[in-house]
Amino acid sequence: MEFVTKTLIEKGWSGDKKYCATAVDGKKNLLRITPHGSGKNRKEMFEMQKKLDTLGVPMCRPIEIGECAEGTYVVQSWIDGVDAKDVLSDLDITKQYSFGIEAGRILKKIHSVPAPEDQPDWEVRFNNKMNRKIQMYNDCPIKFDGAEYIIDYIENNRHLLKDRPQCYQHGDYHIGNMMIENGHIVIIDFDRYDYGDPWEEFNRIVWCAQACPIFSMGIVNGYFDGNVPLDFWKLLALYISSNTLSSVPWAVPFGDGEIQTMLNQAKDVLGWYDNMRNLVPTWYMPYIERKNLVKSYLGKTVKIKIDRPIDYIHKKENYSLTYPINYGYIPGVLGGDGEELDVYLIGVNEPVNEYTAKVIGIAHRHNDVEDKLIAAPDGVCFTKDEIEIAVRFQEQYYETEIEVLK
Repeated sequence: MEFVTKTLIEKGWSGDKKYCATAVDGKKNLLRITPHGSGKNRKEMFEMQKKLDTLGVPMCRPIEIGECAEGTYVVQSWIDGVDAKDVLSDLDITKQYSFGIEAGRILKKIHSVPAPEDQPDWEVRFNNKMNRKIQMYNDCPIKFDGAEYIIDYIENNRHLLKDRPQCYQHGDYHIGNMMIENGHIVIIDFDRYDYGDPWEEFNRIVWCAQACPIFSMGIVNGYFDGNVPLDFWKLLALYISSNTLSSVPWAVPFGDGEIQTMLNQAKDVLGWYDNMRNLVPTWYMPYIERKNLVKSYLGKTVKIKIDRPIDYIHKKENYSLTYPINYGYIPGVLGGDGEELDVYLIGVNEPVNEYTAKVIGIAHRHNDVEDKLIAAPDGVCFTKDEIEIAVRFQEQYYETEIEVLK
């Protein structure tokens, strides 16, 4: 492919030279040149990216690979977007969470690619890796408070590695390797790809959690469709412990700035896990609290303040929503979005200002930061199908699962 202009991109940690290269037809491309003898097999990386492209993974699409005087070159499609790390924290929490859900689902697609059959046993391989990292830390002159809790957790949980599956890994999956283009997450920089336990890939989520905790929560829930197994949290703590321990010695060659970054990260990790006493990090706890809150209201009688009565018109950005039922909130009770907890009131066929009713269901929103309660007059029953029809006017815009009082 011939280029009429090449503009050097001075970003990232890789040793590759990267350019925004404009072709004869005026189309921009990403041109990466890996020096001879550096990095992994770029041809294998290119073939794996082609496979991911067929799976629908949003990424810099592989176009061409070859050799030039400077090394191995790869031409990829240009992402005309913004760095996720620069904009996510400025978005409202609903959008942050939605992007996290998207990133988690993308990672699930990436992990659908199996590892080669001759891959070494994961338990042996990662135990050796942890041994090296413990030794790195012990040999490092710079220490951090609480490292003993991390080492104890590693030593007491090595058994978790037994019989873990392996798959293709991006190798560096975090907010710094994501862009937003046309309102969607796009993944970049696959040059550290590897094969291993799919859950080990989450070890870089610490970068996401520091920058945007709600986004991190979304990644986990998007990957697991909201049903996160307990074993995941145990292993995540192990993988984050291993990474955290080696991060300081890794940073030493890069100077005081990087050392301080890693010391701060170690402090954050120990805070999230309460010195490794908690399995679930604190940045995920709002989701658990949100679910516990709405479930605690099932079967209870509540007083609802109606702020959107029947026939109320709510003007949205791209459409208007007319309410066929009464809709309000429980005063003084905050939901997942930080506003008062919303309630659909069904079975009352005229506009009202207030109403006391029984909570008979929950609208669980899988791609939003909040859930909704569903209430009806005491003694009035509705089937799940009837409830779904009643709230569809609004829930059609979300991925919603209705839970009904049994």
